[in-house]
Amino acid sequence: MKLILAEKPELGKAIAAAITDKPVAKKDGSILCGEYTVISAFGHLFKLKQPEEYDIKYKKWTKGDLPIFFENWQIVPDQSKIGRVNVIGSLLKQADEVIHAGDPDDEGQLLIDEILEYFNYKGNVMRLSTNDNNPEYIRKQLGKMESNTLHLPNGYSARARSVADFIVGINYSRFFTLSNRTRDLMNVGRVQTPTLGLVVARDMLIENHTKINYYELYVDFDGDLTGVKAKFYPNPDSPILDENGKVLDKSMLERTLNYLKKTPLEVKIEKSKAKEKPPLPFNQVELQTYCGNKFGYSLEETSKAAQDLREIYKAITYNRSSSRYLNEEHYADAPRVVSAVLGITGFELPDLDLGIKSSCFRKVKEPHHAIIPTGTKVDLNKLTEVQKNVYLSICMYYLAQFLPEAVDSKTTLFAQLKNNNSIKAQSLLCESQGWRKYFKEKNTEKTPLDKAAAGDYTVNVVDGEIKEIETKPPKRYTEITLNKDMTSVAKYVKDPEIRQLLLRKDKDSDKDKGSIGTESTRTAIITNLINRGYIAKKGKNLVSTQKGRELYNCLPDEIKKPDMTAKWWAIQEKIKENEATPQDLYNDVLETVNSIISQRYSFAIGKNKFDTPPPYKDAVIGKCPRCGGEIVENTRGFGCVNWPQPHNCKFTIWKEPLQLKNYAAVIDKDTAVKLLNGKTAEIITESKVISVKIDDSPKSEYGPRFIIEKTADKKDTDS
Repeated sequence: MKLILAEKPELGKAIAAAITDKPVAKKDGSILCGEYTVISAFGHLFKLKQPEEYDIKYKKWTKGDLPIFFENWQIVPDQSKIGRVNVIGSLLKQADEVIHAGDPDDEGQLLIDEILEYFNYKGNVMRLSTNDNNPEYIRKQLGKMESNTLHLPNGYSARARSVADFIVGINYSRFFTLSNRTRDLMNVGRVQTPTLGLVVARDMLIENHTKINYYELYVDFDGDLTGVKAKFYPNPDSPILDENGKVLDKSMLERTLNYLKKTPLEVKIEKSKAKEKPPLPFNQVELQTYCGNKFGYSLEETSKAAQDLREIYKAITYNRSSSRYLNEEHYADAPRVVSAVLGITGFELPDLDLGIKSSCFRKVKEPHHAIIPTGTKVDLNKLTEVQKNVYLSICMYYLAQFLPEAVDSKTTLFAQLKNNNSIKAQSLLCESQGWRKYFKEKNTEKTPLDKAAAGDYTVNVVDGEIKEIETKPPKRYTEITLNKDMTSVAKYVKDPEIRQLLLRKDKDSDKDKGSIGTESTRTAIITNLINRGYIAKKGKNLVSTQKGRELYNCLPDEIKKPDMTAKWWAIQEKIKENEATPQDLYNDVLETVNSIISQRYSFAIGKNKFDTPPPYKDAVIGKCPRCGGEIVENTRGFGCVNWPQPHNCKFTIWKEPLQLKNYAAVIDKDTAVKLLNGKTAEIITESKVISVKIDDSPKSEYGPRFIIEKTADKKDTDS
């Protein structure tokens, strides 16, 4: 029996359909096709073991156990998917050969490889590489299979990245949580932290923005160009421009205008055609962006609707794709899909022409092609409003590939001035709406520039206008814009080497240009930042919270910049070329972890935030009787600054001690100072006056023991 292990159920069904047209039997989630048995995973069936699964001591977080690092990083079945794991394990015992049908990327390679590794399968394994569920395409790829051995390095690379992320998460989250005197959990991750940094940096730009007025000059002509308005462009190297290319001195433009009024100009008008192609089909980011802007849907709403459309209704193809292109086989299948979609949606598109072949049809470089309708019958009345809007949007962007291009008449005005200054103007007049007729039509009203004939003109500047414009700060991030910016984070990286590494990482991507995260993780990362209180939603905007800013600012650059992603990618590429091993990446990460945890960090972030930031000099009230460190006040008590490091001192006088709870006694600052000096202090409650001292000889983990020397009714002392 030949066992085909597919990454996803839809691919498994598509492979079965490509193998045989005859009815097939099903058993325990597998599809029987003669000598072939097809079964799919549900994403990763295994996960890395948690530290406490290696040794129970790691269940308690202590700095003394860091760094947590194992020579042999192991996987265990995901218990929520154990049924499928067991079925595949049973089938592997019967298989003479396995066909690996994971997605044709590093992660897809690892996903099936780890199944074979866990069950120690020793038989022959072939690799089927397909990013398309089209039966014709799959049959073609079945004839091009290679030995899986040739692809193993891709899986090693993915495993290396997975383990490296795990090392970063478990060590940095523990270390910085234990360095945080408020005990609030601090989540630190390779992608999450730089994403938080994007929001923090944007907020700082907005809050520190200084308004500046700058000026632009527009001129009017006489003669045949009467009514035409054009803009004056200074030489980019001109001293009248500031570092941002703006003119800040209005008088400079006033003098320029006066000069131009006295000088005839030689102006050239050129005419050309500008064709605009229809928008490409959606990938996940573009679908989320479109639905967010048009319908106001959150990233999760759009993502959930697309997932349901794929899994429940089989109405669309894989919904987490990063590509906006389709294979040639999709063009051959277009008559069937277009006919079905028109029947389902009721769209009336008289300009639709299947003879038009959009530029989206080409060999897809990425693991998945664009998101398009499958043509499977779906009752729109049974969809929720969100599902329906997402589905119709996907359909319309697919159908647009068979609509005519839009055509504009482009008119350009240009006049060369002295010192490499110039005057320019441009206008686009729609001649044919084409696909835009069904999206957003363009204005077809002629302007004075459109009416001007092509040719050379000698004209005079008869008037002009100097516009005063105020600089604006950048806009706050929204979920939509942050999600999109994560696909091109390299543009914010100042280090040219790191920026180039990030860009090289995405060299085969259709859309990503120096990205962090993936299509399948970015939404969750943004959601987690919100849920963990690092960023907050204000209307549609995202803003960094005080907690998020403090977390980001206290972390070292090695963690909070995208550099980690770039450097890891370089090592992963060497792993795929057999020039490095996963251990090389682990060792590199471990070296950085050791460097960071060897440093002393002490801060207070979160809900129990200390009143005074480091070094807390205004809040110091005395010396610690245990270690000699400083005692500082926070919202819950008076604690030693040497927790958790360097002495792991837990000395704390709580403001509401459990021992005095029955008296409803509260320790204030003056009382705490007396107690630290070994004196007896009186605590006055509503009904009692309590004389107490502290005895720290047992060194209780939860603070000193209170010795109640005497109590008296408050009325007795009042008299």
